[in-house]
Amino acid sequence: MSIRPAGFCLVCALGWAAAAVQARGIEDMPPPHFSISIQGTGIAGKTLELDAPPYSKTVVESLGDLTVELTPRQDTDPNGRAVVRLLRNYEGARVLLHTAKVAGNNQGKWQLAYLICNDAVTFMSPAPQILPGCRP
Repeated sequence: MSIRPAGFCLVCALGWAAAAVQARGIEDMPPPHFSISIQGTGIAGKTLELDAPPYSKTVVESLGDLTVELTPRQDTDPNGRAVVRLLRNYEGARVLLHTAKVAGNNQGKWQLAYLICNDAVTFMSPAPQILPGCRP
């Protein structure tokens, strides 16, 4: 005969309720929004506006031969990170230019920027109001 303490079921119920509240809290938050500005040699300045709710799939945006991949955080850790990758298509092959891990617990808006001067890539976070240009 097995005897379970009455408190065990109460502890389980409280744990499940806390997990449901935590999950509900994540769902109720607005999705993180990323403004990613890109400019540089031969690149007209462009700003991508991307939403990336936690647990969603990677968002991909192309700008000519450049591709930005935004992967939202995939865990409940409040210190989880979203990943931003900048790639360039060289003769049909995608080459990684930069990877940034951005804190994923901000409920607001991230402003990021890339300055691409020839083959040099500069990442800025937060993005300045006015992006610098490439030096001659």
